[in-house]
Amino acid sequence: PNALHAVYVKARFERDGVGAAGRLVGVQIDLSARQRAQAALKAREDRCQLALDAMQGHVYEVDLTSNTV
Repeated sequence: PNALHAVYVKARFERDGVGAAGRLVGVQIDLSARQRAQAALKAREDRCQLALDAMQGHVYEVDLTSNTV
């Protein structure tokens, strides 16, 4: 399937003794998974913020080990 990927690329030419380009050396990193994870985290944070806004400040913290609020 056709898919778009976000890719970071850094490269440079290695040159011979007279300055002619001999070969290209570099690295490429696929950033797609990282971007998907960031988007999922933002969506989760947005849902949590929406829930907090709807509760109008009634937030409780519960310690499940001691069963206290």
